Amino acid sequence: MALKSEFSAGLSVCIGKFWENVDDNFSDFTVCVEDSQYRCHRFILGAVSEFFRALFRSGMQESEQNSVKLRNISSQTFELVLKAIYKSQDVLNNENIYEIWHTVNLLQIDYLIAECEKFVLNILSLNTYEKIYDNATMLDSKKVLNAVFDFIKLNFRACQKSETLLNMSINNALSIVESQELVVQSEDFVVEYILNWVQYQPSSTMSSALVDETTKIITKKKTEQELDDSSFSKTNTHLESKGISCATADDDKCMIQVLESESNDQSFPKERLKHLVPLLKAARLCLVSAHCLQMMFNHVILRSNDEARKMIFMSSIYQTMEDSQGQWPDRAVHRRCSDLVNVGICIEGTQTIRIFSFIDQLWYRFSCSSCVIRYEISCFNTAIHGFEQSNKRIYRFKGDNWETVLSGINIYEPNALFLLPAMKSLYIFNPSENKLYKTEQDYCLQLVTDYPFQNKIDHVASYRNTFLVFLTESITENILETAVYSFDLISKTWTRLNNLEGSAENMTVFSAEENTYILQNNGDLWRIITTPNNKPDFVFLSKLWDFKYQIYGAITYKGELFIVGEDLQVKPADKNWPEKTEQFTKIHVHGKVGVFSRFVPCIVRKSLLLKGSASTSL
Repeated sequence: MALKSEFSAGLSVCIGKFWENVDDNFSDFTVCVEDSQYRCHRFILGAVSEFFRALFRSGMQESEQNSVKLRNISSQTFELVLKAIYKSQDVLNNENIYEIWHTVNLLQIDYLIAECEKFVLNILSLNTYEKIYDNATMLDSKKVLNAVFDFIKLNFRACQKSETLLNMSINNALSIVESQELVVQSEDFVVEYILNWVQYQPSSTMSSALVDETTKIITKKKTEQELDDSSFSKTNTHLESKGISCATADDDKCMIQVLESESNDQSFPKERLKHLVPLLKAARLCLVSAHCLQMMFNHVILRSNDEARKMIFMSSIYQTMEDSQGQWPDRAVHRRCSDLVNVGICIEGTQTIRIFSFIDQLWYRFSCSSCVIRYEISCFNTAIHGFEQSNKRIYRFKGDNWETVLSGINIYEPNALFLLPAMKSLYIFNPSENKLYKTEQDYCLQLVTDYPFQNKIDHVASYRNTFLVFLTESITENILETAVYSFDLISKTWTRLNNLEGSAENMTVFSAEENTYILQNNGDLWRIITTPNNKPDFVFLSKLWDFKYQIYGAITYKGELFIVGEDLQVKPADKNWPEKTEQFTKIHVHGKVGVFSRFVPCIVRKSLLLKGSASTSL
């Protein structure tokens, strides 16, 4: 039954008057705070405070003597708490909030704790977030801490040089760096924060390697929207005294500041240095500027860490790849604030492109009202490409329109055609001619090689500098195996590899960071390895299911595996999908009848996701 606010207000007034009556003969407990004594009531205190409730039930001396002395609380603050309890007065203001918040936490008065949390969240700003964070940390207020973290993520550039962020534990620093909700104009700022956090020493001055022997600070001036500089000045003086790279009013408009030092002094805080690699792994190094990556190579901390240098090198390679629109590493996953989004794309029904946003976990329709492609889709040179059988053309979506880039493609089996980007070219596997072609950015078609086999290709995938071609072979009347050929893009040679058990029909190949996997329609999961003689080979890992399932494609996203295949109703009712494996933290399966292409990874503009078309299923 709902309570009427008039009743509760009236009760508060009566209890308040009763409490203020100096002739009260009903008070039965005294609370001593500093030099003051407060006559109270067991029933009231026990009703609102877990501290007093436990005291009254304990049988301790204070309970028997009907009196307790509270320490570490001021009489002024306790009197305000009593007014809030007895009279329901709003006693909170900017000056007393923190002391009252601590007091009601000590006395375990839950509804007043909630009021204090509500108050500090209402005053959360660039001027208050540090003090709120410090107090919420001491009081272990998860609600407030979560809100402060959200605030910091939203205002990261204004907060990143503050004592609060630099003093954070590694777990909290990681949670910010890896968050998809972090709002940054440039990933360079995240790298700057990581380096400052690793170098920061709260209790002493920074290493002279960063103060006395720094040869120069290299900045790249921001050329886009101006940043608000006012919020940075508060902490700069103190941080610069510790040797941390703080920007002046002008320097704050840089994309990043990276220190180049010729010193070999390694007297950085070792406890923090060991967290450098995990923080860099959580960052989006593939999305930082080329200038930033170049400066990172020369940083005194990074150049002495082999694993960090490898990540920087691989990120540089990723940025130079014209065909980097394929499966992305975690360090190339765009945050929610970006204009770009990591997606999976397929063609559904009659020339309808469907786009799956991994960050939203939703399917969208293509914003372009018309789609001219069907059967095959690929991403090359930052653009969507596809094939249409009716006019034998390959199209490219550029800007907001489709344009023909190749015509007269002699293909009579569109379901067996494959478009794959590799080494700055788009390769075309033509099943009608048993030939492999390629086209570069000028879209002039060049013959690469003939197939060394006659069987129909079931699947093609990129693996390092080779293409792997999978086709089904009949070993006996009832036994099928997958024959595998590799084509070396450097030497232009074919090699016959070891067979896989089972059919190659409706299989897929996908990547996850440095590993490449094969998933067959019977649920067999394999990993592709490179043998000592530099040939691809296959290692069986596990069986994800034990029935046949038509797979259109699989994409990994931040450790999770997303599979798109036929309608889930085709799956036997008594069969279950695996929730996770040793390789993947979670497995998602999306099914649909009438998908005419592979499900491929891509990075597209958010504007291509048609607003209002989002759904959880295909």
